Amino acid sequence: GPADVPSLFRAGKVVTTTKSSKEEPKPMVPSSSVDIDSIKDNSNCEFHSLSDLQRGNIEGIDITCREQYLSPLDFQEHFQMTKSEFSKLPKWKRDKMKRTLKLF
Repeated sequence: GPADVPSLFRAGKVVTTTKSSKEEPKPMVPSSSVDIDSIKDNSNCEFHSLSDLQRGNIEGIDITCREQYLSPLDFQEHFQMTKSEFSKLPKWKRDKMKRTLKLF
């Protein structure tokens, strides 16, 4: 009977709060996409060609992981796998591949 009515209202309130919380991230989308773009821009500055990395005359890079300065496309081309796949390999295997590409 009438005791059910307040629980319906409560359910209604819950629904409206979930609706509003779903709407809240919307304003954040533009700002997060801007952040992602700026991160992309920053990382683009750090990509170098394989030949530059092999010469090893680039200042301000970590020479122990030169392969990480290849663009994802170049990395895939030279290592025949993605950076994340490469990172899962045992260290000796990564080192062997880096030596093959003269990045060690």
